[in-house]
Amino acid sequence: MRCKRLTLANALEIVLEASRFLLAVVFLTAGLSKFLDPQGTRTALRDFGIPNAVAPAFVMMLLAAEIGVALLFFTTTLVWYAAWGAAGLLTIFVLAVLIAMIRGRHPDCHCFGQIHSEPAGWPIVLRNLVFGASAAALINAGPAWHAVNLIDWFNGLGPSASKFAAVGAGAVCLGIFVMARRVKPRVAEVENAEIDEERWEWGDQPASPPAPRPKPAPPTPVSQADPEPVESTSTGNGLPIGTPAPYFDLPTLMGKRRTLASLRASGKDLLLVFVSPHCKPCMAVVPGVARWVKEQPAPPNYAIISRGTPEENETKLADFDPARVFLQKGMEVAQAYDSMLTPTALWIDASGRIRTEVATGGPAIRKLLYPNGQSQAG
Repeated sequence: MRCKRLTLANALEIVLEASRFLLAVVFLTAGLSKFLDPQGTRTALRDFGIPNAVAPAFVMMLLAAEIGVALLFFTTTLVWYAAWGAAGLLTIFVLAVLIAMIRGRHPDCHCFGQIHSEPAGWPIVLRNLVFGASAAALINAGPAWHAVNLIDWFNGLGPSASKFAAVGAGAVCLGIFVMARRVKPRVAEVENAEIDEERWEWGDQPASPPAPRPKPAPPTPVSQADPEPVESTSTGNGLPIGTPAPYFDLPTLMGKRRTLASLRASGKDLLLVFVSPHCKPCMAVVPGVARWVKEQPAPPNYAIISRGTPEENETKLADFDPARVFLQKGMEVAQAYDSMLTPTALWIDASGRIRTEVATGGPAIRKLLYPNGQSQAG
C-alpha cells in the first residue's frame, strides 16, 4: 500500500492554515482579555505614553482592531486583509516596546490582559516578530488565496472525527468561559471607613493645565499643585508582583539625591510609602507608620515619597529620618508604580522586584509591617 507523498504545495497550504489559526487565536485572546480588564488596558496605554485624555478612545480602538482582525481570520476570503491588519498592529506593538526600552523604561505590556502580562523587553519583541512572520506568509500568499471553510471542513469529516472535533470545540469554549470568570481586574484593598476620604490624590484635577504655584507657597488644593493634570482613571492597583521596580532618582529633605539602587544597596527589602502633605488621611496615618517602623525588631529599609516643597514636608514628616523622605516634582514616581492613591505602600524585594500589591490606608499599610497582626499598638 502506497502512502501519499507530502508535496511542497500541500506543505505550504498547511503552513498558511497554521499561521491563520495561530493569529486568529492570538488576536482573539488578546482582544477578549483586554475587554475583560479595560482599566488595566488603559493603565498600560498610559504607561506607554498615551495621554490620559485620549486613553479611553485608544482602548476602544485597540479592542476593535484586535477582535476585528481575529474575526477576519475566521473567514475564507478576507484572510489576506486580516494579515495586513495583524502586521500593522504587530509593527505598532514592536515599535512601542522598542521606544520604551530606548527610554530606559519597561512598562507592563498587558498583552493578554491578566492572563499573561510582562514588562516590555526583548521577549515581547521576539514573540511579536514570530507572529509577524506568520502574517507575512499570509500576505505573500496574496488575496487570491482562500482559506479552508470551517463548515465545509466539519461536514466533510467522518462520524468519529466530527464527534472528536465537536468535543474539542466544546472544551475550548469551556476554557474561554472559565477564563472569563476568573480574570477580574485587581482592586486595591481599601478599608470602607477610609475610602470616602481617600480620594484620588492627583486625580481630582481639571482637564486644562493648572496655573503655576505662587511663589509664597501657602497650602493649596492638590489640583493646583501638580505640574500636569491626571484623570482619576488609574486602577491604583500597583504593578504586578514580580515586576522590576521602576527606577527613580529623587532629592531627600536634606537636599541630597538618592536612587532606588542606593536604597537597595543594603541588601534588604524596601518599604515604599507614598504620601502627600495636602492629604488629610496621610497626615492621620503618618504618626502610625513612623511608630510601626520603630517597633520592628530590626530597623527596616524604608523610603517615604512625598511631594511639594521641603518646607511643606519638614514639619508634617518630622517623625521620619529626613534622609529617607524623598520629594517628587508631581506624581511621576507614583505614576510609574501605579500607586495613585495616598497613603499607599508596597514592598520591593532585595532583587529589585515588586513583592506585594499596593496597600491603601492605615490598616492595610500596618498589615505590610505586621502580616501576622502582632502590632503592639493600633
